[in-house]
Amino acid sequence: MKTQRSNREKRWQHIRQRMEAAAQRLQRHGVLVAKGGRKSPAWCVRYNDYAEGRRRQRSIYVGTDSVLVDRAGKLLAEYRELNRWQREMDAVLRSMRHIVAWLKRPNRTDRKPRFAHDGRLAAPEESQK
Repeated sequence: MKTQRSNREKRWQHIRQRMEAAAQRLQRHGVLVAKGGRKSPAWCVRYNDYAEGRRRQRSIYVGTDSVLVDRAGKLLAEYRELNRWQREMDAVLRSMRHIVAWLKRPNRTDRKPRFAHDGRLAAPEESQK
């Protein structure tokens, strides 16, 4: 039992190192798939690697151990969550830039005031002043 556990931990360390080395690519292009053709499916993490202008399909063998498959799936989910947070932060920064640019614009005097100073809609005769 102890040798099986230590063997599993060694295997997990190897899988984790390979996944961490490819973390940037796994954030957007990684998927955990089952390879058929056996009595029990063997699992792999697959992703696309772009090097020298060419796309390469890469694979990290996880195996048939359900504990390793769960760990690999959770690590892949963590990478995707990081990517989602990065995209959301980029969207927030873009929105903030638009707001700041809008606030920096000089006040235009040729605009008709839409609201009176007390918050009510401006009357037509007030807006012409």
